[in-house]
Amino acid sequence: MEKTLSLTKEQQEKAIQHLNKKWTNKTCPVCQGNTWDVHPELYEMRQFNGGDMVLGGPLIPLLVVECKNCGNTISINAMRAGVISPEKKGEHKDD
Repeated sequence: MEKTLSLTKEQQEKAIQHLNKKWTNKTCPVCQGNTWDVHPELYEMRQFNGGDMVLGGPLIPLLVVECKNCGNTISINAMRAGVISPEKKGEHKDD
């Protein structure tokens, strides 16, 4: 079984700082709630290639933010949020 890699405390703080600075309307568009959780792991989005997986292909690292009330989920590019740098895409802590 593979081990899940979690964000470091510093990366979590950067994520929260970015969201607080950029996210002006935190009302959930589905349920109108305004309480969110930031997942402690990064996820990735791969380029669609007709159902085939391309090794070494482009990836977008994502922060996942979920509404605590209804589960609506949004994603934020982790590089643009300053959580990871393009040179250090795999930079997160083993827990």
